[in-house]
Order: sequence, then C-alpha cells, then structure tokens
Amino acid sequence: MGLDVDNNKGLESVPNPATNWRDDIMGDALHSKPLALNFGTKSTPDVRIVMGTNHGFLHMFKDDSSSNSVNETWAFIPYELLPNLKTLRANVPTGVHSVYGVDGSPVAYTESNDSGIEKAWLFFGMRRGGSSYYAIDISDPDNPSFMWKVDASSPGMSELGQSWSTPVITTIPGRSSESPVLIFGAGYSPSGKDGAGIGADDVKGRGVFILDAETGALVHQFGSASTGGTQLPGISDSIPSSVAVLDSNADGATDRIYATDTGGNVWRMDMPSADTNKWSGFKFASLGGGVQSSDRRFYSAPAVAQTVITNIAEVTVDNGGTTTKTKTKLNIPYDAVVVGSGHRAMPSDLSRSDMFFTLQDRNVVSRSFKGGGSGVIIPTTLTLSDLYDVTSTPPSDSDEQEQINFGKKRGWYYSFSRAGEKNLSPATIVNGRVFFTSFVPPGDNSNSDQCISAGAGFLYNFDLHRGTRTYNYIRTGEFVPDTPQLIVPPRVVNEGEEVEPPNMYLIGIGAALPGNPPEGCDPSDLKCVGGGLSTNKIYYYTSD
Repeated sequence: MGLDVDNNKGLESVPNPATNWRDDIMGDALHSKPLALNFGTKSTPDVRIVMGTNHGFLHMFKDDSSSNSVNETWAFIPYELLPNLKTLRANVPTGVHSVYGVDGSPVAYTESNDSGIEKAWLFFGMRRGGSSYYAIDISDPDNPSFMWKVDASSPGMSELGQSWSTPVITTIPGRSSESPVLIFGAGYSPSGKDGAGIGADDVKGRGVFILDAETGALVHQFGSASTGGTQLPGISDSIPSSVAVLDSNADGATDRIYATDTGGNVWRMDMPSADTNKWSGFKFASLGGGVQSSDRRFYSAPAVAQTVITNIAEVTVDNGGTTTKTKTKLNIPYDAVVVGSGHRAMPSDLSRSDMFFTLQDRNVVSRSFKGGGSGVIIPTTLTLSDLYDVTSTPPSDSDEQEQINFGKKRGWYYSFSRAGEKNLSPATIVNGRVFFTSFVPPGDNSNSDQCISAGAGFLYNFDLHRGTRTYNYIRTGEFVPDTPQLIVPPRVVNEGEEVEPPNMYLIGIGAALPGNPPEGCDPSDLKCVGGGLSTNKIYYYTSD
C-alpha cells in the first residue's frame, strides 16, 4: 500500500482515495517467470515464490497456506538499476515499455534432505534490464546472502551482451556432481537485431559461457577466435536464448550443448572428456537467409531428445553386371533437435517467413570434432534442402516412395502459413510428439493503438519423427503463448503404497487442448498428453 505523494501535500487524510491510494506497488514481471521452491516438507510446506520485475527488484514471497495469503519476504535491487528509480518516479508516458529492471527468469540449484531444502543458490540475468548475472544464497529463505555478480568487465567475459539467456544448471566432465556449473548464451546485441530490417552482424553475445555456480568464475567459453576458449568457426550472431544440454552416454555429466543464434544458425558443442583442449564446436545447421523473408531469428531455446527412427531405404546391388534394387528397413538412432524461428524483439513483424524445425543429428556419440586431427571429419552443415517439407502434407505411411524420399532427409520443417506467424517460445517433446506454439500478430500494423487488436496464439502437436498430426493448430488465446510446460502430478497412495501418477499434462497453453488423448490416458481426459513416465532404453553400436 502507498500514497500518491504528489497529491498528498501534507494533508491528514487521503483525498480521493479511489485514485490516490495504491493497492499494489509492485512493478510488472514482463519476461520474468516465477520460480516456486518448497523449503518445508510435503506435510508442512514452506513455499516461496521468486520473481523479478521491471521496477528493478527481485522479490521473494511466502505463500502462507494457514492464512491463505502471500506476503513479501524480501526484495533485492541490483546496484546498476538504482538510476532507474528517478525515471520511474517521474513516470513520463512514452507509449512503449521504456524502463526495464530484473527482466530475466530466476533458476535455482538445490540440495535436499528428509527435512527439505538444505542448500539453495539462486541465479538470474537481467534480460532487457542489463548485461549481468547475479547469484544469491537463499538456503535460509528469510536471510539471503549475496554470492557473486558477473558482467562484461569480469575476466574473460567481454563478449557478454544483454543477459537474456536463462542459465542451465548442470555438471560437466572433470567436475564432481557437487560442483555444478551454469551454462548460458553470451547474450543479446540489440544494435544489430532489434530493427525490422535484415539483421547486421553482432558485436556482442557471440558464444556460450560456462561458469562455476558457487564462485561465478569462468570455467570455459565457446565463441569467436578473439575471445579465447573453444572456437565456433564463423560465428557472427548473438545467442540470447537458453541452451539445450545432453548427457549422451548417461554418466551424469553434460557432454554436449546445442545453441541457436539470431542469424538462424544452430551450433553443436562437444565436451567428450575433462580435457578442454579436445572440446569442439561447429555449425550444425544454417536455416536463415540473406533476404528479408528468410532473415530468420532464433530467440527460443532448442530442445533435444535421444530417439530412433525406422526408415525405408532403397539399395542398389550390382551382381555380375546385373543391377537390382532392394528395399530395406533401417533403425537409425539420432538426437532430435527442435526449434522455431521468430523475431522476438518485434512480435508484430509481418515481413518474414518463419518456420518450425526438427533436425536429425545422427552423430550420436559426443566426441572431438576439432579440425586437424587424424581422421577428423567435421559434419556438413544442414540447410533447408536437407529437410523434408511437411507444411502441406507429411510423408504418407502408405506411400513407400514418399517414405524412401523422407529417409534421405535429415529432418523436417513446417512453414507457418499466416502473415507474420512466428514461434516465440521453446518447444516441448513428450511421448514421441513435439508441442510448440506460435503467435500471429494483428494484420493491420498501421493502427497506432495495438491494444485494439492483440493478435492470437496457437498450439501445434506434431509427430517428432515425421511431422504427422491429427490437427494443424488450436487457438490458445489473444496473447503471446508461453512454452508448453510438462507437469507430472504427485504420486497417489493406493492401498498404502505410492504408485506413479496415471497422466501427464501441459500448462501454459491457455484455452488450447493438446488433442486426442494418447494411449494410457483416460479417453475423456482431453488435457492428458501421456500415461505417466516410463523408462526406455536405446542401444547404440559403434565400431572400434
């Protein structure tokens, strides 16, 4: 609660309380997604919610179920945001969102025991609000303590742009499970990519950083030759999105990273051992272009899943001058990398032809691809011509030739059909299907008041392997849709024993329903996307 001090003028009572008494003095959380942590137990919860706002604060709230209330525990404002307070105080109308604060989403590293969380480290970036990352120890949620801050002036981090990339907390080869790291894109460079025209090469954000989670010290970086670390040959565009990580050999440590940039490229980085001299990076896919319509941008993080596909191949055999053709089925393991394009900095843009991509990475073993080594062959960069166009129709199961043609490709793409339609959020892979969203802006951008026509969001549900679907899209509402977030309800007690929950669901999809419930779901439960979690094994054979 607060008073409008400009109108109070020393009066003992509040004049016109309906206009001068503020019920809520918290700023907007434009891009910062709330993080909920339970510091208690299942029977006696102590739920805290952490989020940033564009008034410049990172807030922690306590959800008190006993009083059915939510109250602020504390708030932290980064030092560099203090000058914003004067601008916020003046509150001069600009017609656009002109002041940003803690605009990034918080993430946490936690360690728990039977009594709940015993260690909790909180990390967040600034997104539009700045170019730094912060760490706060919230192990005692009522008494937080500052851990560290990094920015472009920190050792080895001159490439850091606006800190858009939400950090991924993981472990890497050569470090114990008790020594986590943060992995994030090197940031956004608005000067080259904010405009409506064809993007220019960036001067910041061209790479990926790995930091020690406890100290903030730089562990390693991937980027241009001038920044040190492991080179990403030819990188010229910023990486504002989060990265996707993969533990390809299931030893508990991340040994591969996928990152997407604002030039329509996908990068692969391999960390096969603790020896950083053997770490490598290369351009896995190039899916943009040099003209306005093909100037695709990746602002959303990729998602990755290990899987296997059965393709039909046609083999030609020459037997003593006699040529015969034989059709055979091949089981091909691959790592599916999915991502959609869209100009996130300009959601109302109508000038680009954006797409959603599913890429097959058939080099399923993490290894060093550093050039100059004996027998090292860097994989050829995938382009649009290497992918099957499923926009109008995917390959038919009953058409053998279509299946053969599809097997020659390294994935598929879907072209969004409506003017300005674009992907602005990461996708989710569930039970062999990929769920992704799109946003269609207002068709008439000549109207200065864009609130009159808000645009609309849509949900898509495609088969991961071949892009087949039971429907094209379902409307989510008049807003930019978020990532379809998978949730698994808690285990239920059946005759004294806990059993796995029967269903899985998606949240963050507005009014949309995912589609026909798959096998394992209650047929009447139209929100179900899977019949609970199960374990699957994929076996790889590699020759010595």
